[in-house]
Amino acid sequence: MTLVEELQKLWAAAGYPSSRTLADRADNGASHSSINKIMRGQPGYHPRWSTVETVAELLGGDVKHIKQLWIDEHLPNRPARTSATDDAPKNEIAEAIRANTAAIKNLTAAIERNQATP
Repeated sequence: MTLVEELQKLWAAAGYPSSRTLADRADNGASHSSINKIMRGQPGYHPRWSTVETVAELLGGDVKHIKQLWIDEHLPNRPARTSATDDAPKNEIAEAIRANTAAIKNLTAAIERNQATP
C-alpha cells in the first residue's frame, strides 16, 4: 500500500474531514492546501514529514508505519532510520561544515598570500 492509499483509507474511516478541518486541528501550522495535496496524492508534491505526521495523527493512523511509507517514497535512496542511525543526518551535516570550513580557511590563506605578493 502506498502512503497516499494508507492516508486515504484513514481519511475514509474518519468520515472524510475536509482539509480545512484537519488544518484547523493541526498544532504545527500545517496549511489546508498542503494537507489537500497530500490527500489527493498530487504528483510531484513531496510533503514535509511534519505535515504527513500531523495528518496521520489527526486521522488516528499508525505514525510509525506511515513514516516508513513516507521514507520509502520520498527518500528512496536513504536507508530507513533506526536508533543506530538517528544521528546520521546530524553527522553528515557536521562533516560537511568541517569540510567547508577547511576549504574556506585554505581559500582565505591563498587570498592573503596573493595580496602579500608584490
